[in-house]
Amino acid sequence: MVRIKQTYTPRKRRGAVKMRPIRFAIIVILACLAGYFSHRQFIRYTLGKANHALADLHDDDAKKFFARASSIPFSYSVGDDGLGALALLEGDESLANQYFQRVLTSRPSGFGAKPELVLGRFIEQGLYHRGQVYRDFLLNWKTQDQLRVHFLDFATMALGTRELAEVRRMLSNVSPLQRNTAAFTALKAMADRFEQSGEVPVVLDRNERPIVVVDIENSEHIYTVPRLFSGWPTVGDKPGELLGGLETRDKLNRIVTTLDLDVQRSAYQAMKGFAGAMVIIDPESGDIYAAYGSEGIEPFTTMFEPGSVVKLITYGFFLQDGGRVENYVPKRYPSSESISGRIFYDWTEHGRIETIEEGMAVSCNLIFAHMGIDMGWPKLRSGMRHFFDGDSKPFFFTPAKYGVLATDPEDEFQVGRAAIGLDHIKATALGLSIIPATIANQGVMPNPRLIDRVITLRGSAYRESAAIKGRKVIGAEISKLISQSMVAALNDERGTARNVEAGSIKLAAKTGTAGDRPYDAIMVGYMPLSKPRLAFAFVLKGGGKAEINGAKVTSELIRQLAVQAPAYLE
Repeated sequence: MVRIKQTYTPRKRRGAVKMRPIRFAIIVILACLAGYFSHRQFIRYTLGKANHALADLHDDDAKKFFARASSIPFSYSVGDDGLGALALLEGDESLANQYFQRVLTSRPSGFGAKPELVLGRFIEQGLYHRGQVYRDFLLNWKTQDQLRVHFLDFATMALGTRELAEVRRMLSNVSPLQRNTAAFTALKAMADRFEQSGEVPVVLDRNERPIVVVDIENSEHIYTVPRLFSGWPTVGDKPGELLGGLETRDKLNRIVTTLDLDVQRSAYQAMKGFAGAMVIIDPESGDIYAAYGSEGIEPFTTMFEPGSVVKLITYGFFLQDGGRVENYVPKRYPSSESISGRIFYDWTEHGRIETIEEGMAVSCNLIFAHMGIDMGWPKLRSGMRHFFDGDSKPFFFTPAKYGVLATDPEDEFQVGRAAIGLDHIKATALGLSIIPATIANQGVMPNPRLIDRVITLRGSAYRESAAIKGRKVIGAEISKLISQSMVAALNDERGTARNVEAGSIKLAAKTGTAGDRPYDAIMVGYMPLSKPRLAFAFVLKGGGKAEINGAKVTSELIRQLAVQAPAYLE
């Protein structure tokens, strides 16, 4: 008998065949959804990192993350708007437009870079002209309703580029919430003021009063009070070369100077009727409070022979070198003597001089000529180079200089002439003001500055030039001795500054006379004596002897300051 082997086949459950494809489909769908959300989440994460870096001004990191987001498959160039914004911030408008065009072609649904961050960066840096490019890109990409929340920033940039009609349009369409903000109120008030006056302030004094404005109608820069700045780089009433070297954004913002218009007016009134230049400076900080020049004479670049005010430097470095005044006083001094076989003239016969203070008071040429000769030119030159270094100074609109040592003396006669400020030295009014400022500041030479900061329309500074601590060039005790000799020039009955009418104001001063006939009159000094707030220097071209016209201008300067800027004399 043959047995037949039977196999058992389990009965298939009803519906089992149908369940497997459905389950598979669900798994596939879930996997796709997970992938999609992971993909989107990774893009959001990357853009978040990019925007965080953008807000923290870490532009290299922001660039890296925006590029990473843009390179992710199916990202539709999201992140390229951020790369374009960064390129624009760096000044590469051509590259920025390439990125922006890619965005406009692919039109991603969301922003890569947060517009509020980018717009804030443009405004904070005063880059209104570049911000306009970014604004136009946004308006070509999104609808006005989508961008309405940014209209206040758009209005700010339009005001920066002086497009007042666009400012009005944007302000009239801002969101209701923004209308109630301080930023909206301030911007509208500023736009109203600019529109009514037809002028936008560009250069301001230390109290933010306008010095140079731009005429909106013809886009020309003009001085608000031209006569106060007639010696500055100018063409008629216009600033001319003054703003020529500035960046575009600086011209579109507000440049706050260290000038005080009240002190500037005082300088102008004091110099009225004379050709020349005057500079008034804070002895400690180096802030320039006033810088006046008559037509064709610039206070920071026009150079003069300084004359006897250089005796202060010679005396200071003579003492610094350990020189002994007993070799020079008491002694009788004639009107001339022979040095190196040539006749060295004094300006008068002084007779017997008892002290160095008296010698400075009468401005004896022979005393200080011999000081320089005895010290030797290398040492004297080393000291003078602190004041007449020939270098251009920062923090000014145009190159500013103290002065130069024009030639080296060849014999003792010439060294003596250099020691009293003749033949071998050229100085600006700025450079001359550094002499009394250093003495008033106990031997520390200040670093002068004219530009304090550049501020945006919202009042934040994107560039500042904080006062730089000066360097000590002579000792404090030596400065005190020099000051005493300057005071003697005012108080001695023969003092060359005795004609200064200062009223109750105590000051220190030194006269100088140089140049060709009818001679230039020079005066330097500082005040008040006990707590110096102002150091000044001026040159009167063809002004004659400083004892007369130098004293006249100094007296008028004090009178004007007492009325227009009395706080500086307290």
